[in-house]
Amino acid sequence: MTLINRLEKIIGNEKTEKLVNNGIYKFTIDAIAMNVFSLSYALNEKFIAGMDWDEVGKTRLAAAVGNTLTGRPYGIYRDWMMKKFRVKKDSGWLKKYAVDVLTFATGQTPLYMLYMAASGADIKEMGTAAAFLTFVAPLVARPQGVTYDLARKQFGLESAYLENSNKNNESVNT
Repeated sequence: MTLINRLEKIIGNEKTEKLVNNGIYKFTIDAIAMNVFSLSYALNEKFIAGMDWDEVGKTRLAAAVGNTLTGRPYGIYRDWMMKKFRVKKDSGWLKKYAVDVLTFATGQTPLYMLYMAASGADIKEMGTAAAFLTFVAPLVARPQGVTYDLARKQFGLESAYLENSNKNNESVNT
C-alpha cells in the first residue's frame, strides 16, 4: 500500500486529490526524492574526491538546500526528457536507462559542481568529483530515476513517462 492510499483513508478522496494537484506538494515530493538519493554522494566526496568528513558534511548541507530548490526543476527536466524521447511506462529497461543517463549527465553533474563550490571545495576536488560523477552516470542515473519514480508513486504523483494509451502525448515536439 502506498503512502498516498493511507493518507486518502485518513483525509478522504477529495482532499487527497486537492493535495496531490498542489504545486507545493509536487515541489516537496521531488525535493524529497532528490535529497534521499543524494545522500549516496557522500561516499564519492569522501573516498573519491578525498574530502574530509567536515567538508562532506558541509557539502551534504549545501546539497540539501540546493536539492530542495532544484528537486522539482530537475523532476520537470526529467519529465521533459522522457517525453522528448517518447519513453512510456512499458518501454524497455534499456530505453529508460539511456534517457536517465543522458538526463543525469546533462542535469545532475552541473548541479553537483555548484553544490561543491558552495561548500568551499577547491577546483581539483570539484573537477575530480564531477568527472567521477559523470563517469559513473551509467551506474547512478537509473537508480536516481527509480528513486523519483518510487517517491512519486508513494505520494500519488504521475510518473515521468508517457501514458501507453494516450495518443496525444505521442506527438511531442522534437
